Amino acid sequence: MTRHCSPVLRVFSAAATALLLLAILGPFFQVLQGALFPQGTGFSLEAVYKVFLATPEYLLVFWRTIALCALMVGGQVVLSVLAGLGFAKYDFPGKKLWFFLLLVVMVLPLQVTLVPNFRILGTLNLLDTQWALVLPALFAPLGTFLMTQSFRAVPDEILEAAQLDGASTFTILWRILVPCGKNGLACVIVLTFLEAWNMVEQPMAYLKEPAQYPLSVSLATTGARDQAVQLACCLLALLPPLLLFLGLHKELVQGIALQEDWAGESRHRGFSRALAITLAILVECTILSGMISREMAIQVTVASPRHDQERATDSLPLDAFRQEEDGTFLYLLEEGTGLLGSTQLRRVSTDILSLEGERAFTTGLEQRGSYVVYASRPLEDEEWAVETVPSDPAPDTYLLWAPEGIELDAPSASAEGGTLYLLPQEEAPQPFLEERELAALFPGEERRNCRLFSLGDVEQFARQLPLLGVVGVLALAPLACCAGLCLSLGKRGKGRAKVLWILLLAASLGGLFLLLQKAALPASLLPPETIFDLGYYSETFRLLENGLSAFSDSDLCGELGALLSRQKAVALVIFVGGCIALSAGLLLGMGYKRRKTFCKEKIR
Repeated sequence: MTRHCSPVLRVFSAAATALLLLAILGPFFQVLQGALFPQGTGFSLEAVYKVFLATPEYLLVFWRTIALCALMVGGQVVLSVLAGLGFAKYDFPGKKLWFFLLLVVMVLPLQVTLVPNFRILGTLNLLDTQWALVLPALFAPLGTFLMTQSFRAVPDEILEAAQLDGASTFTILWRILVPCGKNGLACVIVLTFLEAWNMVEQPMAYLKEPAQYPLSVSLATTGARDQAVQLACCLLALLPPLLLFLGLHKELVQGIALQEDWAGESRHRGFSRALAITLAILVECTILSGMISREMAIQVTVASPRHDQERATDSLPLDAFRQEEDGTFLYLLEEGTGLLGSTQLRRVSTDILSLEGERAFTTGLEQRGSYVVYASRPLEDEEWAVETVPSDPAPDTYLLWAPEGIELDAPSASAEGGTLYLLPQEEAPQPFLEERELAALFPGEERRNCRLFSLGDVEQFARQLPLLGVVGVLALAPLACCAGLCLSLGKRGKGRAKVLWILLLAASLGGLFLLLQKAALPASLLPPETIFDLGYYSETFRLLENGLSAFSDSDLCGELGALLSRQKAVALVIFVGGCIALSAGLLLGMGYKRRKTFCKEKIR
């Protein structure tokens, strides 16, 4: 009999449901909004870029946590299946008592078992190791309870018939009980993974070193003052449990309800495809983040303050003080803390009290602190930086673009919005062109708008262009391999196509890793913010080509201009040819699969 609700009750029920969903999903949407729309400034991927592509520390902790959870899930699945078989299909003395004790332990709060586990692990000398997290999780009683209930639902007559046919205990378990208990097994996998992924109390109780913490605890120590970066860290932490739940949510519900209506392979192929693509992208991000963090770290030279007891002030080189729109600042180089633990810059507000030669006096400085004097690129608060000793001075030539109103006694040529100058120098210490060399030519206000290029850096960058073209192809190759792997996931088959795509995927990721180890880009030509700033590269290439062509009467500029054009053409050919090859491989794979499917249908 169908019951009809009154309109008022339906409206009230819909409103209550909407409020409940809003309360449940509110934190998730807040994470998305904070990571992608930081502080109401509009859509921005800067925080996502910092976490996913420029911070290998975060991704390494992520993979370490994935491995830890996989070990817990695998161990508990094996023990739960074996223990469930014993409780469900075998009789032994005290069986009911032991099962009752299992239920008692299952309902005990975690805090009750924390201290006994701590003492046992201490006796075994396993504290401050990852095994302190793994071993207690292997013997969690919930998995045994679920598998016992799933195996009890299998009729004993089926097992007796299998025994009469000569099946061993292992065959019965693997061929009959486990397939019949798939939903219960999926339930154990999901619940165990979620519990392991979200553990907080156990790492804080069993581990002392923050470097050993899993991601669930490390998120609280990101060390980032930017809220968008913190929320971007949470974004990736949401991905594995969300993906696992979306793929196995039906089995989770049926496993708890002891229903064995298996969803079949068709729906799980979509989950397998999403999982393959996600893992490949995350592995590629991990590989890229190592190179990006190495290349994009600002190279700095530092100085420690000198304390003048008579004046009760501290002094630093004048070039360490930076005049910005909102005041005068120093940049302190300090060790990062927590998950994002690279060496970072901290902007410190200050005032110049007096000058004496090339030194400026102020107060409130950290006596043991290291303050930035010169940097390879413009400084920003919380940027990653690395202290670098300048290389030995070597002969070099500079190409300077200066805006209108600045004049120098050097060979010049007009350019869009300013003037290009060719500045031959006898000595050029690297990598602090933008500040050290410009400081000798202009005051601080004027040199902000200038662009200074070392022709030695330009030559190094030009020779790297073909390698960068290959890197671009190999960066796209994993995505193409994932697409081919997803196409090869059919209902049946020997799996040769799957194996081939997996091998190509592994080869492309390995080649990308090896090539990125050889990449060495000059810091003076890299963008100030993200390495994927295509507009910055376009403007840089335009200025370089205009400058080198304007001074083509110089042998050095003429040769370098020809080298840059040639190498850029080679890199473009490599990249376009690689993209065509990847597209052709995908099309051939699709054609082969359609032909195979057509042949099978024709035979039928």
